[in-house]
Amino acid sequence: AGAVACAWGARAVEVSTVPEGKVCALSFTYDDGPVTHYTHAFPLHKKYGFPGTFLIITSRVEDDADANRPHKNVSWRELKEMSDAGMEIASHTKSHKNMREIESAGLTPEMTKGKKRAELFALREPNWPTLLAEVMDAKKALEDCTGKPVRTTAFAGNACPDWSARLCAEAKTCIRVGNIRLATGRGDSAERYAKVLDEKIVKTNQVSCVMIHGLGTQTAGDGWNPPASVAVIESLFKLVAERRDKIHLGTYADNNAYESFARNVKLKKDAKTGETRLVYVGKGTPSSDAVWLRVAPGETVSVNGKAVRPNASGGLLARVGDEIASSQVKTL
Repeated sequence: AGAVACAWGARAVEVSTVPEGKVCALSFTYDDGPVTHYTHAFPLHKKYGFPGTFLIITSRVEDDADANRPHKNVSWRELKEMSDAGMEIASHTKSHKNMREIESAGLTPEMTKGKKRAELFALREPNWPTLLAEVMDAKKALEDCTGKPVRTTAFAGNACPDWSARLCAEAKTCIRVGNIRLATGRGDSAERYAKVLDEKIVKTNQVSCVMIHGLGTQTAGDGWNPPASVAVIESLFKLVAERRDKIHLGTYADNNAYESFARNVKLKKDAKTGETRLVYVGKGTPSSDAVWLRVAPGETVSVNGKAVRPNASGGLLARVGDEIASSQVKTL
């Protein structure tokens, strides 16, 4: 197969939680839906060929017939255009209210003191319909607009309620939380972005995301906590583009779905035949059976008896059920 670049260093073949076998995966996510995300961020994504995830507060989306734009936000027509161009249009709930406060509305410390978890959920149950409506109403509005399923939800202030899992099971979405390794804002610079990319994103060998609000356009409705200028934001795009050999760019939903799937694919050796195959050990049936392997330099690999050459990142695409043979294969 020949030697390939392998930043993670192992001498083996193993399932990669990052597509293409790259070192890490990254998604650009945008909160709240100000119009500058359409007028300035969207063009940057088209220029650099990066997908993006735009988290929308649906009660603030502008009516296409209203030229005054009272909220200074994106319109339904603009969201459809972005979706058609390959951007992920995702949910930031209907009203952007604090979901933890909705979940516990009407409850006092005296009412909840000393209560066990099951008792707390029972007390909160009357608030469940309001909580669910924040997610489901936003999901329906966005799906009616784009004609595509909403696959990602983010909560105001990233304040996840205790009912997060139940909400996302109902809405069939993932949550943008926990892997935000870069949040843009005031005082940003290309130097800071380079340091975070190299030390907190590339080195993690994981799926990460950038959280962006304002863009620095110096206009009304630009968004919360903007950097000094759009040029600062574009410097981040340039830095990521320079690292494309290491970073896989995807929407938040695509990166999350692949990582969740890949973590449940294992290389298992059959005790009787001695064959090593890719096996899915998760629950349910995944939407795809394709999985990337990372191949260390110098490894000779065959898939179903045929020698396969890894890509420049040391990645090799295979499928669940395939027989994988190599001099050093990590198995269960």
